[in-house]
Amino acid sequence: MHLFQRGLGTLTLCRFMSQKLVFNYPISLTSQESFQRSLKSNKTLSRLRTLYLENKLQFVDDEPSLRNVVLTPEINSQRTLPRTKFPKERIFHEVQMDSSVATWKKPFVKWFRLGKSLLIYYRDGIKHIIVAYKNSQPFELGSTYREIEAGERKITRVQFIESMRSRREIKKIPNFILLSIIFEELTVLICYYWPKIALWNCLNPGGFKKITESMAIKSILPNNSAESKYVSPYSLPKKLLSSTLQQSTVMRMGKWKLKLFDLLTIQNKAVERLVAICQYTFIDDCLLLQNILQKTEMESILLGYDELVNFIFERRLYYGGEDLNAMVNTVSGREVLIWRLFLYLSFRFDNTIYTYGSESFSEKWGLNNVTILNNPGSTFPDVNRKQRLIKETDLHIFH
Repeated sequence: MHLFQRGLGTLTLCRFMSQKLVFNYPISLTSQESFQRSLKSNKTLSRLRTLYLENKLQFVDDEPSLRNVVLTPEINSQRTLPRTKFPKERIFHEVQMDSSVATWKKPFVKWFRLGKSLLIYYRDGIKHIIVAYKNSQPFELGSTYREIEAGERKITRVQFIESMRSRREIKKIPNFILLSIIFEELTVLICYYWPKIALWNCLNPGGFKKITESMAIKSILPNNSAESKYVSPYSLPKKLLSSTLQQSTVMRMGKWKLKLFDLLTIQNKAVERLVAICQYTFIDDCLLLQNILQKTEMESILLGYDELVNFIFERRLYYGGEDLNAMVNTVSGREVLIWRLFLYLSFRFDNTIYTYGSESFSEKWGLNNVTILNNPGSTFPDVNRKQRLIKETDLHIFH
């Protein structure tokens, strides 16, 4: 079966290589004039911006107690994601205002309640993963990719992401439960200093920041080039393939496993993992964009801060030193993240059948094109200039 799929992939690749691929141009933010030209030429970008300005696409707090609206169920899975705010300030304030607690007891009660809150958070996180796992069906990425691309399969984004996230995290549960039983309240500290031990939806903001910092390195792929090109996972040099898999935020492959495959000359396993990453990213991107564009015709779409942060993290659309959770909880920081989301999706999907074009994703970019993996969709002279230009143009983007 694998040989058949590989052969089919090769035939498809040859068909794409025999025709001239017409790539989308990255959206230019090098000047206000160039940005306005991109806004006119990229219909997807213009549409997303309009939906946001008209409040048809809203980004709302992931903390249920701080909102009076319900997140759009088809695209949000809060139970499989970590919170974006640490409850310390809220709990400490509640204790401070609680007249039933003696003044001399309050410092101890504050920390006790915080620890208890986090243990409940861990307990609920384990339950949520188990429930999501039981209630979701497994997806074979290759067939799902082909069916979604051809428009032959109708699934919601939440069905897909809950299946993928719960099957990734379910393996961690036995060790995490054992850790919680042995160390009890100290589990909080252990998960802070070694956050990869925790379930993804049990991370606290401090642990999440440690993980994002460890992944915030300059991509080794030429994904910021103004001239896009086609590079197949099967033609990627071994060193580049290995580095890409080690630095991936989804379906990461460890160094020891890559060395083992290299020792046993099983190179195809590593290549197939990169293909799976490309397929996963396309499916998630496509389902999110289609849900936004289709549902907003009838009602407003509400996406949680946690989903926005997770999306930006998985695509590595951030820089070292940026605290994504802190950014999403301020107006200015949140708009920067929203803008990066819009740029990324518009660059990948404009002029395709999923938006306002006539080509499938593979016809536009080629089959599993590695050069557009985590491509931010915009051009800048350098990183420092990029950060400055986002702030300079922000006043003209959403107003």
